[in-house]
Amino acid sequence: MSSARTVILIVAGHKRNGEPSFEELLVDDLTGGRYHVVAAPGLAGGIAAGDVIAYDEGKRTFEVVERGGNLCVQLYGPHQVTKELVAEVNRLGGTFDGATELNSVYSIPVTATFPVVEKLFRDFVTAWPGTDWYFGNVYDPADDETPLNWWVKQ
Repeated sequence: MSSARTVILIVAGHKRNGEPSFEELLVDDLTGGRYHVVAAPGLAGGIAAGDVIAYDEGKRTFEVVERGGNLCVQLYGPHQVTKELVAEVNRLGGTFDGATELNSVYSIPVTATFPVVEKLFRDFVTAWPGTDWYFGNVYDPADDETPLNWWVKQ
């Protein structure tokens, strides 16, 4: 099955006035409204690189139909993407997926374990005051608290 690399626009959140804010998402088009996520989003929650999503182009929303097994780690605040951080993420089997001036995003296999990933990013934010990090696909975007538990083997 062939696919075409493209960019889709997804709802990343909502502005104070209630209007949606959007984010571009790099994907491979699997046809039929399904896409394989190539790079994790920097703002939107609930998905990571490797996931397969069903996309509603009209609403610009998505539903995860298959998990790729990666954690999405979103790093916020003024910082530089350091060679050391990228090397550590790569050592864990992960990737640096992109950055803006105040945000960078990483995909790391859940098999690296939560404690290892948490320590890596806690240490980074300690070294870079004013930064914070968040698992972009661990908690339900509806409340940012309820674990999605997709990593639990059934």
